[in-house]
Amino acid sequence: MSDAFSLVFRHRLILLVSTLLLSALLGPLKDAVAEAPPKVSRVEVYRAHSGHLRPIPATRLIHVEVERVLEGIHQMAGASLRQMPNEYFLFRFPTPVVLSDSPIGYPIREIALTMPRSAWDSPRLLIRNGQNHWVEYRTTRPLTVLLDQLKEHRL
Repeated sequence: MSDAFSLVFRHRLILLVSTLLLSALLGPLKDAVAEAPPKVSRVEVYRAHSGHLRPIPATRLIHVEVERVLEGIHQMAGASLRQMPNEYFLFRFPTPVVLSDSPIGYPIREIALTMPRSAWDSPRLLIRNGQNHWVEYRTTRPLTVLLDQLKEHRL
């Protein structure tokens, strides 16, 4: 009888340890899935200069970096702009992007990345709201990474 008890005890112990290991492994995975970056199905990229838009090929690196920039949005930085700068990059999303955990409470159809005016200035992230105003937002992701990718292709 002690052999039968020992065998049942071992099976239950193995089952318990397996369950604990599986829970420990799937716990972080569940958190990673919950914090997955926003999925941008497609992005169209343009270089705007003096009111004219020139299409730019959206590479996979640019696409991923746009997702990371959107994921890092954490606060509105300023009031809306009445007039866009002379030169900037425009990103259009044919399928609007919805950010689940951000200060933006509407689907995003367009964002813009401005060029720094000087070496001491930094690029700015602008998002077009429902009233067609451009509003500046802050992101934890450095915008220079995306800007460098766009410049790298001599765009």
